[in-house]
Amino acid sequence: MEIETPPERETFRIAPRPAHTGLPLFDAAPRPAGAQLQAAPPLLRRLLEAGDDSTRRQVVREAVAALGFQSLGSCWVTLRHAWPEALPSEKAWTDGDWVRQYLDEAFFEIDPRMHEATQTGVPCVWHVDELERRAPLGTPRARVARFVSALRHNRMNSGVLFALPGHGLHERHMVGLLSPSSGSHWINDRVLQQAWAVAFSVHQCQLHQGSTAPPEDHRAGLTAVQHHILSRLATGESDKAIAAGLGLSLHKVDYHMRLLRKRFGVRNRLQLSQSAARLLAR
Repeated sequence: MEIETPPERETFRIAPRPAHTGLPLFDAAPRPAGAQLQAAPPLLRRLLEAGDDSTRRQVVREAVAALGFQSLGSCWVTLRHAWPEALPSEKAWTDGDWVRQYLDEAFFEIDPRMHEATQTGVPCVWHVDELERRAPLGTPRARVARFVSALRHNRMNSGVLFALPGHGLHERHMVGLLSPSSGSHWINDRVLQQAWAVAFSVHQCQLHQGSTAPPEDHRAGLTAVQHHILSRLATGESDKAIAAGLGLSLHKVDYHMRLLRKRFGVRNRLQLSQSAARLLAR
């Protein structure tokens, strides 16, 4: 099947693209609405024209299965610290339980794949038997072992992870395709190219659907004290340190934290600190 080949992109420095693949490719330029949508490659067009999330998930499931993968999930991370931190936004295109477990147990904090993909910008091809060895020095080995065990339990033995551009310098949209197949030898240049097409279609679809639009600027209406609390929270200070630094009681800090969580629409302190970091980076 003849396909169009997109221009080379520095960001992902992958192997030369083959002349023929099973899925269409496209460039990263924003796609205008209306008649020009018809010029979009078929996979992206099918996602954008789908009437609901259920239909879009079915389209993704079919594309993923055609490549030999079992599932696809995505989340947004910020790179302001040594390890990526997940933002309160994720999309389970095929396996919601795994995406929730990944975020609930904060596996992104110790996931060697996440570290490699965000640090290098190169797609991370992996298989489960080598992940513990690929973990950077200083990574808590017990947590890495727990992560690897969870992958095996969910029959996620190999795959590829892409780090796509986010809304700002410090953000990335992580899209991963996973497979029950053993080893990673089967993820050759052709499969990698097609996986890239699927991942980037998902990325573009989420952008066009507005599901990952940048959060509202919540600075308007904040008090001076709340500004200071957010600034200290974003740098990792504890409630006790914030109280001491601002001359407040712990009760007062807790009161403002509750107000800020409600204002930002987040559930816990971690999500609030991530939102604060995003806000201050803008």
